[in-house]
Amino acid sequence: MIKACPACESRRLEGFFELEGVPANSCLLFEQQSEAKSYPKGRLDLAICCDCGFITNRTFEPELTEYSGRYEETQSYSPTFVAFGRTLAQTWVNRYALHGKHILEIGCGKGEFLTWMLEAGAGSG
Repeated sequence: MIKACPACESRRLEGFFELEGVPANSCLLFEQQSEAKSYPKGRLDLAICCDCGFITNRTFEPELTEYSGRYEETQSYSPTFVAFGRTLAQTWVNRYALHGKHILEIGCGKGEFLTWMLEAGAGSG
């Protein structure tokens, strides 16, 4: 378990979200559905550093991650996905009054959704 902030080495980490059985990778392309379903799962234990604001998964297991030729984190090649993402971004900016606000996207990949949030009126991200 991570005991110190990976960014500033502070030991003042405050947990705020836990979840068991989370797929260790969400961006791999599989040939068979059974392969995807049997992929290793891990645990999320998100904590924020009280000194620098960095958020980390205290139970991160790097040996479960895979970056290979079958890793693909973007879906922006799909016009359907882009339309959905842009609509969702606009909906959230309006629903949660994010016009001009600073927002944070966790696990943003190439940052497409963050860009769409900014285009929809969020101030910075």
